Amino acid sequence: MREFYPFCSTRCKDIDLNRWLSGGYAIPVRDDEEEPGGEGSGGPQTPA
Repeated sequence: MREFYPFCSTRCKDIDLNRWLSGGYAIPVRDDEEEPGGEGSGGPQTPA
């Protein structure tokens, strides 16, 4: 088993981590997705 898997070295691992922390990488989301528990979500409602 490689020591730095899935990276080739500590340097590559650190570069990847920096890209995630600086916002260079992002997980895409669709604009039409609603927040969990938001209006119209069909989830449980709290009494008013």
